[in-house]
Amino acid sequence: MTDTKLTLTSIAELASKFINQTNRHIFLTGKAGTGKTTFLHHIMSHTHKKAVVVAPTGIAAINAGGVTIHSLFQLPFGTFLPQNIFLSDNMMEGRINTPESFIRNLKMQDRKRRLLREIELLIIDEVSMLRADLLDALNTVMQHITKKRVPFGGVQILFIGDMLQLSPVVKDHEWDLLKSYYDSIYFFDALALRENPPIYLELDKIYRQSDQEFIDILNNLRNNTVTSKDIEILNRHYDPDFQPVSNQNIITLTTHNKRADSINLQSLEELRGKTHNYEAIIEDEFSEFNYPVERVISLKVNAQIMFIKNDTAEEKRFFNGKLATIINLSEDEIEAEFEGGKETIKIEKHTWDNIRYRLNETTNEIEEEVLGSYTQYPIKLAWAITVHKSQGLTFEKAVVDIGRAFAPGQVYVALSRLKSLSGLILLSYINENSISIDEKITAFGEKKESAASLQKIVEEESLNYLEEYVLKSFDFMGLYYAVRNHAEDYAKDELVNDAIFESFTSLLKNNIYGMSQHAEKFVKQLKHLFALKEMSYMSTLLDRVKSAKEYFLPLLQENSTLVLKQIAENKNNKKKKTYIKDLQVVDAAIYKQIEQIKKSEAILFHTIENKEFTKADADFALNHNVRNEHIKTTIGEVKMTIHTVKSPKVDAEKKEKKTDTKKISFELFNAGKSIDEIAAERHLALTTIEGHLAYYVGLGSIDVLQFISETKLHQALEVIEKNPNLFLSDLMPLLPAGFNYKELKMAVAHFKFKSDMKSV
Repeated sequence: MTDTKLTLTSIAELASKFINQTNRHIFLTGKAGTGKTTFLHHIMSHTHKKAVVVAPTGIAAINAGGVTIHSLFQLPFGTFLPQNIFLSDNMMEGRINTPESFIRNLKMQDRKRRLLREIELLIIDEVSMLRADLLDALNTVMQHITKKRVPFGGVQILFIGDMLQLSPVVKDHEWDLLKSYYDSIYFFDALALRENPPIYLELDKIYRQSDQEFIDILNNLRNNTVTSKDIEILNRHYDPDFQPVSNQNIITLTTHNKRADSINLQSLEELRGKTHNYEAIIEDEFSEFNYPVERVISLKVNAQIMFIKNDTAEEKRFFNGKLATIINLSEDEIEAEFEGGKETIKIEKHTWDNIRYRLNETTNEIEEEVLGSYTQYPIKLAWAITVHKSQGLTFEKAVVDIGRAFAPGQVYVALSRLKSLSGLILLSYINENSISIDEKITAFGEKKESAASLQKIVEEESLNYLEEYVLKSFDFMGLYYAVRNHAEDYAKDELVNDAIFESFTSLLKNNIYGMSQHAEKFVKQLKHLFALKEMSYMSTLLDRVKSAKEYFLPLLQENSTLVLKQIAENKNNKKKKTYIKDLQVVDAAIYKQIEQIKKSEAILFHTIENKEFTKADADFALNHNVRNEHIKTTIGEVKMTIHTVKSPKVDAEKKEKKTDTKKISFELFNAGKSIDEIAAERHLALTTIEGHLAYYVGLGSIDVLQFISETKLHQALEVIEKNPNLFLSDLMPLLPAGFNYKELKMAVAHFKFKSDMKSV
């Protein structure tokens, strides 16, 4: 029987339903230009689940608006063996980890642990680069932190990517160790996915190509079914002597960085006129390894450039990969024209944010904190680019130099950048040996479910998710253990162990325990209703949940008030700072129970109405303003936790025209003044001055040993070299006792300087 093919819209809608209404893992794929990135942004804006975005590399994470897998989960670099075996000294030197050695060395702060426990949806972008052992390492962390033995601690994962794009990097000696555990190095062969593989969804409408003959050839390349006729059609575009005409806006795609860099530098040098240099504005923390574009862009009039971002303005004048030619340059302005000279544009700077995720313990929401920013023109020289760096880009015309393609799928990636065959120029013949696709990827693609099966799965899994969520919402034992553990932790603490404390904890424990007993009986009733699934059982469930909500919420609110009053009574006692923070954690646990009960009713209602439950629906049901007002009226204007969200963008051109504040601090330091003296004279924070001077340590202009001892520097560099992508706050727990942030900041800057020197 022929299966009805799902349209792009229905696939995207189905993917959204799987995410919002089930707990199944999803692999969302599609050829280049089918809208995977658009879907990612849609889900982050519309899912009711607490979601974070990660990627395998720093640049991929910046472009996806997330963080690296290593930084969020504090994963060590190297090879992860999913079985506990004896590690010899030789293996340890090779940076080998097992679950046991990894957990033993995991130094994760409590706030990070609480954040990870709140995640409901993990989105992994550019998943083609994700190694199977890295995914199993992530699974190990989440199971350890959540204390749940289910894969990933019960967190749902949305994998996004095209498996024919950039592949995982694995060295021969690493694969010699890993092949005993894995069928391949690709993410889909991770052990954590064996019992619960992701649902395979493919976006198949191509926005980039409209040439049907070209689309058919690309499909055959993806599926390892390329024919001799396909190769013959491609080789009609072979022209080894091709020389682009000036301002023709044609880019060369090649397989190696050196070749691309050589073409760009040589082409720039051949142009007459003055070279203009444009330096990026870097604010606070932004690793040099994650720069989305060159720190210094060198240009001349008539230089060929490429945009690396889509135009966010209404006009949509350019897209990621659009080529243009420079026609005018000044100190603070770049003007370019598109092919044919019919349209010109004054290029504006773009700001990329370096973020990390923080938990707002007032509302239990996961929020983004901006750690630093990188502001630069979103362009690069573009006479040539590597195939790997061309991923996600679109070209009208391209010279394709892939005679030395060294990775499976590179030919496909290169060709799929083009809109049509008419824009293709080949410098070398394509043969069968250069178009191979890894058979493991082809086999994985064959596991796609039929359209009818997908519809049935989402219906069944939606009911499973509903039952699981509603039952979890009325399980009070986790809350009771949190209250009991808090009482036990401070039972012998002289600072708080008095008659008032004993009365408070005794009352709180008894209240929560009493509720847990009632909730346990109610859960048994719910299980009975779910098991029977009689006619109209959903309406009966909704009535029962509404009644339970009306009973439990006032009681939970009373106990939240009890905790908040305890905070209010002790908030001015500086010696009880830790105690206050722990009380905030207890109150957050109470609010989480309230939050889950409210959401369970709302999800039930939307299920009955056959409507997808979204972020807007969740926000309406929860109404965090009520929570914020409750805290304000109970304990006044007090911060429950560090609560920093994305800062508004600062106008890049205004920033650029400001006096270089770092240089002033540098000159004062050279004049013999200390950090304290500079901070006092300039009326700036000590940390700000430290950041200014760290910048010059990174340039090699200041000796790092003026801020840190040689012994400490050596200790810090050992840690930084193993974890080059971690933030300062994540690096600090990995260092021996006695370090301060100033020393760590300077050591990181020195590491940057050493790395720069090696690359020269």
